[in-house]
Amino acid sequence: MDQSVHIAVAAGGSHFLNEIGEVLRETFEELGFQATLSHRIQEVPARWQIALAPHELFVLDPGQFPFGKDPESLYLAVTTEQPGSVFFEKALETLSPFDAIWDLNSLSRDLLGRFGFSNTLPFRLGYHSYWDWTDRLRVEEEVDVLFIGSLNERRRGILSRLESDLPGVRFEILTAEQGQPLSLDREDVYYEEKRARALLSAKICLNLHDGDLPFFEGHRIEGLFLSQGRFVVSEPVVGHQPLADGEHLMFAVPDEMASVIRHYLDHPEEAAEIAGRGYDFLRRHLPFRRILEQLIEETRFVATTPVDEGYREVLDCLSTPGGLRLDGLSPARPEGHSPQGPPQAEGDTTEPLCWWRYLKPGFYLHSLRKLAWAATSVFEMQAHMREMNRKLDRILADSGWRAGSPDRDTGIRSGLANLSEKLSQLQRIGSDTYSHVRTLPQEQFGGDSPPPLSSNPGASPTVSVVIPCYNYERFLGEALESVAAQDWKDFEIIVVNDCSPDDTNRVVFEFCRRRPEISLELIQNERNRGVSHSRNAGFEAARGEYVFPLDADNWLRPDCLGKMVGVMEEHDFAFVYSWREEVGLRNGIVEVPDFDYQRLLEGPYIDCMALIRKEAWKEAGGYKCLMDFYEEDYEFWVNIAKRGHRGKVIPEPLVAYRVHRQSKSNLDLELLPRSRELLRELHPEVLCS
Repeated sequence: MDQSVHIAVAAGGSHFLNEIGEVLRETFEELGFQATLSHRIQEVPARWQIALAPHELFVLDPGQFPFGKDPESLYLAVTTEQPGSVFFEKALETLSPFDAIWDLNSLSRDLLGRFGFSNTLPFRLGYHSYWDWTDRLRVEEEVDVLFIGSLNERRRGILSRLESDLPGVRFEILTAEQGQPLSLDREDVYYEEKRARALLSAKICLNLHDGDLPFFEGHRIEGLFLSQGRFVVSEPVVGHQPLADGEHLMFAVPDEMASVIRHYLDHPEEAAEIAGRGYDFLRRHLPFRRILEQLIEETRFVATTPVDEGYREVLDCLSTPGGLRLDGLSPARPEGHSPQGPPQAEGDTTEPLCWWRYLKPGFYLHSLRKLAWAATSVFEMQAHMREMNRKLDRILADSGWRAGSPDRDTGIRSGLANLSEKLSQLQRIGSDTYSHVRTLPQEQFGGDSPPPLSSNPGASPTVSVVIPCYNYERFLGEALESVAAQDWKDFEIIVVNDCSPDDTNRVVFEFCRRRPEISLELIQNERNRGVSHSRNAGFEAARGEYVFPLDADNWLRPDCLGKMVGVMEEHDFAFVYSWREEVGLRNGIVEVPDFDYQRLLEGPYIDCMALIRKEAWKEAGGYKCLMDFYEEDYEFWVNIAKRGHRGKVIPEPLVAYRVHRQSKSNLDLELLPRSRELLRELHPEVLCS
């Protein structure tokens, strides 16, 4: 029965959801499952029961919810709606019974986690032949720019400005009246061949956000546009990786869209090249079958991890139908619950809880779940466990939870202990998550024998330059050559390939062919872990007394290492950094002040490009590998400085920082408040807002 799945999708609802259901059913069958699809949950007995878009399934057929659960089945909800919409709230009210949630959006997954749904996993469409009509239709490109989707005031305003700024450009806007399900029988709805003809007739497919939040509309960008080999211009989004701006599609803010569209209409060969790379990349690296395989394994873990009754009580209270409001501060009172707290057993004289405070334990337990995948060491994990226990003490005291009774107190502490043990197990399993690369297949070198890596294991260099790289093959060669050109020659290079889908390893081997005198180590992450994990892997492998982290899209001036080593050894600092030169979208010299701990607490000003004593890195526990944490550099410097270590600035630009569309300074600014919130949890002394 473990290999059986039943998918339920609303009758008379959005036909696009029916299409996703059909893709799920077909792909499950390819993986050896017996799969069925209908309009009612549990209509067919199966080990896996999937409710596709519960906001439609249970609203259009309210008799299906609530439902009785078969203890032999796993219950999954696939959610697709954006927070802030009435549909998201309707979906939220139905999620309590489900063992796992698959969600299309990184931002909505985070919000679900904050409401206690730590069982939420990422779901994306990737590539499936169902969406691809390129071999089935031949359509002339008669439209310059196509927008397909619902219209609101925001989208209308952007489209109106574009049409005004681009006279003579042929726009086609395909939209359907909202308020009713987008079913197949409606003339204003585009599905299947009708939709494919519209897409294939357009030179540029435009993606605009419904609201101000930068959601990754993967169902549209991947499932519709890239799967048809279309050239995509989209507003910037969160969670699009490994798709890359300028490589597979183009991102542009609304004020820049007109110039971007004009450029690619005037240079169709460039648009065709990007569209071709996006189409090939999606097919090779994001096939839906592979996505679903990984999702099944993660779901088995999430859905079967024991959750103690104390935590289950928190989760049930959080997700009782009608019991949540999106602000998380004044939830509506669920039926059967007193205004003061959850129902009390007969004879229970303990002081009742103000039950909305359950949100806090739910949030911190969710944070622990995230740490299971992100902790760099058992030591770091145990430190966070201690911090979570201290927070729990404050929460319980705040809530009037008396230490004398309680099963609830014991239950949540038991849950923390269970999660702590799970973290330890995962750490033991995943401690060696990278391998050392010694050679590449001959076919990657046109049949020639690949060059050996330049490595001298007997040497003990003074400096180790660590270069983490993800999808930056086009920049990596310049970074490597800048290190090779250093006046100071007592160094080694460690490149950490963070599971890049491009030819990063080939670039490294070609560099070794040209520069056999350079000592170089190539490390390959077994899965994409992020820049913090990659830097830590490089630091761990480093043999030098000093380590210089260099991002693959930046480079060094020839006198950089020599001057920094001189200052480091003369004054015994823990780290040395310099001014930097910015090139690309911004140009100029950035002058940064000398090290001052109080100034550092007021805000970040030291770049990651610095010479660091390896012992100081080790004492600080390395870079924090927390998911959705975008200030690992700043946290690292605060962590080092609060331990008494000091640094020194060299007041001249010894490093170059490339500012481009994918550089970190241009990404994820909308997530900065959340990152700062986490930073202050780790370091309460930080003053910046």
